[in-house]
Amino acid sequence: MANILAIDDSGLMQAFWVRILSRSQHNVITVSSGNEMRSVLATMSPQLIFLDLSFPGENGFELLQHIRRYQHCLEIPVIAVSGYAGEDTRQACREAGFTDFLAKPFSLAELRGMLARYLEHATNPRALAR
Repeated sequence: MANILAIDDSGLMQAFWVRILSRSQHNVITVSSGNEMRSVLATMSPQLIFLDLSFPGENGFELLQHIRRYQHCLEIPVIAVSGYAGEDTRQACREAGFTDFLAKPFSLAELRGMLARYLEHATNPRALAR
């Protein structure tokens, strides 16, 4: 069982993350803003983070910078989640330091594959993204 943080401003997506990831016996925390994210990360060290790219105010790229400022979050895999799945977006995510990219809509098989890849290899997640 892993602690997973899902950062998304959509209530529907938050409910989805809780429903699907809880079925796999993971502890899921959802937040809808950068302020909530910073509050959670001040007290928690998740094993995996799913981060939507589109937010009012701060975007996912800015939130990733905040995540990496926490010493305990330097090696946590952070998966960008977006409906904008073009190569430009994917390249921007790689350059920004996201560990991987999950395009909406995604299948349960894709999600399960990411969970297996990043939770099994949590000691060196960046090596897998290359």
